[in-house]
Amino acid sequence: MAGQKQPSTADAGTTIPSAEAVDIAQLVEDLDAMLTRLRLVAIHEQLDPLLEDAARRELNLREALA
Repeated sequence: MAGQKQPSTADAGTTIPSAEAVDIAQLVEDLDAMLTRLRLVAIHEQLDPLLEDAARRELNLREALA
């Protein structure tokens, strides 16, 4: 066994999503479901552009929600 190279994560050729990325994906799914359940169709349809605009304008959460 001496001299054999152990495969590293870089050698595997695959990337594992970070826990943060998985959490964010789950939050997005949950938010979509909540907006649908609450029948907030207009907000659901406009959410991405609204969030992009808030980020571009560097609004905090309270300002973005307002």
